[in-house]
Amino acid sequence: MIWPAPKSQIEKAKDFIRECAAASKRTLIVPDKDADGLAAGAIIRKTLILLGLDPKLISGYTMNKNSSLNYRDSRTNMEAYKPSYIIVLDQGSWKSEPVIDSPHRALVIDHHIAENDDHPEGAILVTANKCPPIATSSLLTYLICRDLQEGVEEACGWLCVMGTHGDLGNAIR
Repeated sequence: MIWPAPKSQIEKAKDFIRECAAASKRTLIVPDKDADGLAAGAIIRKTLILLGLDPKLISGYTMNKNSSLNYRDSRTNMEAYKPSYIIVLDQGSWKSEPVIDSPHRALVIDHHIAENDDHPEGAILVTANKCPPIATSSLLTYLICRDLQEGVEEACGWLCVMGTHGDLGNAIR
């Protein structure tokens, strides 16, 4: 059984997160505005800090209402942060141009329907959508981050539960 996502995707995400923390460069976290996306964003932020990334180098960006990752206004707004690393969480994913025009590395963690090439050009995609039971983005993010640093489990377990319940509500079985 493959769960919560293909192992190769999870390993690439772990490598990306380690690289991001070690690089000590501006990092932009782009979560969806629902409980699942925000919890996933908080898990990533806490993990990066535990791995040694200075919190001053981490910014968050939530898109304007009725906007999308590949809309010009979103791309311009994200570009203004001058990030070297961008982590997109729970936004859905589809084949598109790079997240921003300037050089950067990008990671997309999601649970919505996506094919293997459904991600911004050059981005790493981790998706739980083909590995039932489908993990929420916060659960997937937590499971990716949990083993990266000893303190993640204690600091972020509650965020995983809150994001998962927020996304699934009474559908949790």
